[in-house]
Amino acid sequence: MNVSNNNHTDEVLRGLDELRKRGELTDVVLEVEGRSFPCHRAVLASCSPYFRDMFTSGYVEAKQDRITIKDVSEVAMATILDYAYTGRLQTEPDQVQAVMSAAKLLQVEFVIRKVAKYMKNHLDVSNCADVLMYADMLGEHTLKEASVRYITYRFNQVALQPSFLQLPLPVLQSLLNMDDLMVDSEDVVVQAALRWVDFNQEERMQHLPALCKSFRHSFISSEQLVELESKCLPTDCKLVYSDSTTLRLWQTRTEMPIIPGYFSYKNFKKTSAVCCDPSKGKSYEMHMPDNIRSYSMAVTPTDDLYMAGFIDERGPGKKE
Repeated sequence: MNVSNNNHTDEVLRGLDELRKRGELTDVVLEVEGRSFPCHRAVLASCSPYFRDMFTSGYVEAKQDRITIKDVSEVAMATILDYAYTGRLQTEPDQVQAVMSAAKLLQVEFVIRKVAKYMKNHLDVSNCADVLMYADMLGEHTLKEASVRYITYRFNQVALQPSFLQLPLPVLQSLLNMDDLMVDSEDVVVQAALRWVDFNQEERMQHLPALCKSFRHSFISSEQLVELESKCLPTDCKLVYSDSTTLRLWQTRTEMPIIPGYFSYKNFKKTSAVCCDPSKGKSYEMHMPDNIRSYSMAVTPTDDLYMAGFIDERGPGKKE
C-alpha cells in the first residue's frame, strides 16, 4: 500500500498551534518587551534561519529555557509566530514596518517578500519618502527602487510633504541628481532643497554647497540664483553648481494628451484617433484597427499608452 493523506501537513500544523496556545510540550519561551511567548524550538528553527543557528550552535541560548529577543516589538513577534504556526500572515497597516524589521532580523524570507510587496503596492505621496528612508536603512533594494521611482514621478507633490524634510543628505542628493526627475523647471529642484535646508538651518546650512552640485546652473532662473547666493552671504561660502547642460527628462517631453473618441471615414475603411500637442499647436493622426467600434485612451507620465475598447469581430462596416 502506498497512500498519502493530503491533509496531513495542515493537520500537524494546526495541532502544533493548538499545543502552543495551551502551552503544552513547549520547550522554549521567548521574552519580548515583557511578554512571554511559549514556543517549540523545532517550529521556530524550521521557518527561521536565525533560530536554527541559535538552537544548533554553541551559543548559550541553545540551552536556555527563556530567551530575550531584542529590537523586535511584541506585536511584530506575535505576527511572526502566528505565521510560523499557521502559514497565514496578517497584520495592521500601522504595524507593517515593525513586522518587516522583525522578519529581517529573524530571516523569515516569505514575510520579508510579502511585506515589501504590500509596501510597494501602498505607496502614496504622504508615505513614499518615509518608505524610502526605511528601505535604505534596511538595505531592501527592490523596495528602495520602487520608492525612488514613485518619488521621481511625483516629485513636485512629494517635496511638499513633511517626511521629505526628514530625508538624510545622501538620499536627498541621489534624488536631486536624477536625470528623469519629473519637474517642470530646475527651480522646483532648488526650492525643494532650500525647504530641506530651512527646516533646520543651524545644522543643514553647511550642506548647501554640496546640494548645489546637483543643481543644473544653466536652467535655474536668475531670481532663483539670487536667492541661492543670498543664503551664503552670512557664511561666505562659495557655491559650485553641476556642470550638466542636459535638461531633465520631464522638461524635454512633449505633451501629447489623447482625445477620447474616434473619427471614421465613409464605408469604415479607416478609423483614426486625434493626438494634440498643445505646446506646438499641432494635431496628429493615429490610425486604429479597422474593426474597432469604440475606445478610450490614456498616457502615463512614462509615455506608456493604454487603450480600452471594443473590437467588432464581424469586421468593419457590418451592421447588427
